[in-house]
Amino acid sequence: MLLAQKDDLEAFECLVELHHKKVANLIYQMLGGANDVEDLSQQVFIKLWKSRKRYQPKAKFLTFLFMITKRLVFNEMKRSHRRHEVTHFEAETEDTYSETDLQAKSLSSDVIELKLEKNRAIEAAIQALPKKAQMAIHLIKDNGMSYDEIAGVLGVSVSALKSLLFRARGELKKQLAHYLDD
Repeated sequence: MLLAQKDDLEAFECLVELHHKKVANLIYQMLGGANDVEDLSQQVFIKLWKSRKRYQPKAKFLTFLFMITKRLVFNEMKRSHRRHEVTHFEAETEDTYSETDLQAKSLSSDVIELKLEKNRAIEAAIQALPKKAQMAIHLIKDNGMSYDEIAGVLGVSVSALKSLLFRARGELKKQLAHYLDD
């Protein structure tokens, strides 16, 4: 990023190549699988280029990048008045299994269906949380970011983040109680 600040286009292209998938995945998770993920991902990197002179290497680069992503996603949600209603969760993440993965493990069709149902329920419960809580959970789950980094992205204190996550976990436990008994 320091090279990009000096108008090095090759360095910036490397940044885009390295981080495009992370940005797209976060946008996808936050918008519940919207079709405009690619457009928003491009907008993130356009904003990044335009704001490259303001980057301060005090925090990790990903914190800066995800702050830009957060603003664009939240603005998109406001603009389109989206409600996060999940009808089908089709994305594969490291923590979930596709039907093909489950069949490859030679599981019965009943077990496969139960696991897929559980995956959909988890994602639906996350999508029902407030926007900041959703983003915090995805930053932890998909990007392994620390509380300090996530607090920086969300623009809150670490204690406020912990409180937000505490409430989110409580809500998830309530929404997923049926699955936790299994």
